[in-house]
Amino acid sequence: MTSIAWATAVDGAFDDTAGWSGGVAPGAGDRAILGFVGTTHYTVTAAMDTTIGSLRMAATATLAITGGVFTINGSVSNSGLITVGASGAELRFSGATMLTGGGQIALADSKTSYINTLNQAAAELTNVDETISGAGQLAGRGFFLTNQAGGLVDATGDHALIVKGTADSTNAGLMEGTGKAGLTLKKTTMDNGASGVLSAGDGSKVRLRGAVIAGGTLESTGTGKFVVRGVVNGAGENVLDGGVSTVTNQAIVSVIKGAALTLRGAIDNGGQIRLARPGGASDLFIGDGGATLSGAGQITLSHADRILGASAGATLTNAGNTIAGAGQLGAGQMTLVNQAGGVIDANAALALVIDTGAAVITNAGTIEASGVGDGRVMSAVDNTGTLMVAGGRLAFVGAVTGAGSAVIGEGTLEFDSSFTEDVAFTGASGVLQLGQSQGYAGKISGFSGGMSLDLRDIGFTDAGEATFAGDATSGVLTVTDGTHTAHITLTGDYTGASFVASSDGHGGVSIADTSAAVVAAPLHALVAAMAAMPAASAATAPVANDAHAPSWRPMLAVAGHAHFA
Repeated sequence: MTSIAWATAVDGAFDDTAGWSGGVAPGAGDRAILGFVGTTHYTVTAAMDTTIGSLRMAATATLAITGGVFTINGSVSNSGLITVGASGAELRFSGATMLTGGGQIALADSKTSYINTLNQAAAELTNVDETISGAGQLAGRGFFLTNQAGGLVDATGDHALIVKGTADSTNAGLMEGTGKAGLTLKKTTMDNGASGVLSAGDGSKVRLRGAVIAGGTLESTGTGKFVVRGVVNGAGENVLDGGVSTVTNQAIVSVIKGAALTLRGAIDNGGQIRLARPGGASDLFIGDGGATLSGAGQITLSHADRILGASAGATLTNAGNTIAGAGQLGAGQMTLVNQAGGVIDANAALALVIDTGAAVITNAGTIEASGVGDGRVMSAVDNTGTLMVAGGRLAFVGAVTGAGSAVIGEGTLEFDSSFTEDVAFTGASGVLQLGQSQGYAGKISGFSGGMSLDLRDIGFTDAGEATFAGDATSGVLTVTDGTHTAHITLTGDYTGASFVASSDGHGGVSIADTSAAVVAAPLHALVAAMAAMPAASAATAPVANDAHAPSWRPMLAVAGHAHFA
């Protein structure tokens, strides 16, 4: 290969033979050299189709491709600046090409600026340490990009920089969007390995349009975010693949209306994955082989959004994320394992329906409804964690087994099928609804005024169908309609409680404690109560059984309330 150098450090046209040493411009078999290390900067302009063998540029040199196709058949050592113009100008590589030198290749802020390859099976562009910036396209039939640890691809324009390849690309460096339109990865696989970074800068975006992201780190700053586009139900179209190397997400990832994202393998999510907002629908698929969510990030759903398996055997293991909102979790075709530290929170007014079909849900973390949330768990649950309501409604249709527990802060906790775990009331109000109270063998604590037990399998007969027997530490509340009977263990001192039965309006019975919270009552409270009684009364209050009562307990009970054994 013959080396032909630019003659002097002055501006000129690439095809002007007078500018080159020897009076001959470089051709397809020649190495073009834009040299002159020093302080004088100069620009050589290529405005028509040109082909050279290879290119070497000094830091003071600029190659401005303003029109036509500038083809390089070999390597590029660029310490200067190569610019690619806006009017269909193209920098083309005819085969596997290595970019070195630490310089910059800047595409104009245009949809029609190109870094391209000839139509061939393997057109690898290896960026060792260059900065590729601007807008337009890095693409071509057979094109794939290898962005090494020192390489930077920066979408700086108001138009998008689109990276599109028909073969798998790799990124061990940084690829980012910093301009208004950001970076688009289209119909390509980007293997980031363990060290590659994709970044959405403040006010910018990284778009996934039929992209598979394997390994590496996703990050965003300020209002920057990743935007997933595509087709709903399109499992495998856009993928975060942690099958070989963990995908670490520290970004906001937004799956827009009508799009789908698939998770596969190890996903360390410390950021946010947001499905479409109300008025739209998007899918988050769990790929074959399953996905494990670690980190302390969030996944949020709205209304018609779904998280589901790409096939019925797919398993979602939540090892620390919060999955929240409304929509469908499982959609009848996914196995769900919510580990300790994992939270599933129905916190929206519309329902979050958790349905894994015949697969039993494994919960060692927290499943809850909070705020105005409405949660409905359709499948059976093996619970060693916590089931909780904090202002919302959480209903379990399938059987709940295991050694876990339940907490009612505010709101309603419903069990339509079998359930035998302990329940703690921790707020000022709340409802525990049991569909099979006759078989309930757990213990209930914290039950007091403002709370109720709704027993759906026992009918209402009269206000006195609930009786309590116990001492200052615990006892058994017995509720019967004459045919069906529940024996419910209460922990705490209920010897001064007044349990009243009423219809729940759905064929069952509701039990409430109408007394104040039970506290150690001083003597003057009884004296004051007696002083407030009228001189004459049409009814006589029955005296409660005081055989096991503490000395301070009030001795008067209200007619129609539960009696004590």
